[in-house]
Amino acid sequence: MRHPIQLISSILMLFLLISSSLIISLPFVYGAGGTVISNAVELTTGKTSETWTSGTDYYKINLIAGQTLSLNVDLISGIDIDLYLLDPDSSDSVEVKLASSVNGDGIDENIQFTASKSGYYFVKLTGYKWSGLGTYDLNVFITDFDVIFSDWGTQTTPIEVTPGDLGNNLQIVLRNGADYDITDLSIEITLPEVLTNRIGGNALFAVSTTTVSAGTTYQFNFLV
Repeated sequence: MRHPIQLISSILMLFLLISSSLIISLPFVYGAGGTVISNAVELTTGKTSETWTSGTDYYKINLIAGQTLSLNVDLISGIDIDLYLLDPDSSDSVEVKLASSVNGDGIDENIQFTASKSGYYFVKLTGYKWSGLGTYDLNVFITDFDVIFSDWGTQTTPIEVTPGDLGNNLQIVLRNGADYDITDLSIEITLPEVLTNRIGGNALFAVSTTTVSAGTTYQFNFLV
């Protein structure tokens, strides 16, 4: 989801800010990555726990344009693994690097990246074990929200708000499309200077009163 969301008409411009606290339960997944891009192992949100000796591992993650991917390699002393994110157009012969995290021995690696196009992005791990067991965790988190406007179906930005909608309730339904629960979900709509809310300001704000469980929706209503 692009952030912020912009609702546009000839006389009305609304800026929608969505925030939340996340309740995340990461499942454990065990296994090794591929040896080259063409046999990269697919991952979703979760944690991969492995033992490292040396060499290179490849994974792939399917992203939709606008989604934000967060990667973390949790390391212990005696192991040095570098983290790279590669473009979907990468191949065994050509690697197109989008982001990297290259720290020293035992220091965690982190990448946060917003996808500009849909497709399989590749995660490359390379490094050495100097001492110890060589255990590490690869944590993957994908931000995944849909915005659904009542009677309009699933929409992508921008959303047109016609002049006839002014003075009526703007109904915003947020669906939690992830596999974890969300709490304290909030929305703020900023009105242009020519418009005010019912108490004289130019902002509309609401906070969810319940936890939005995975796969469920929460509805906000604003009089605009």
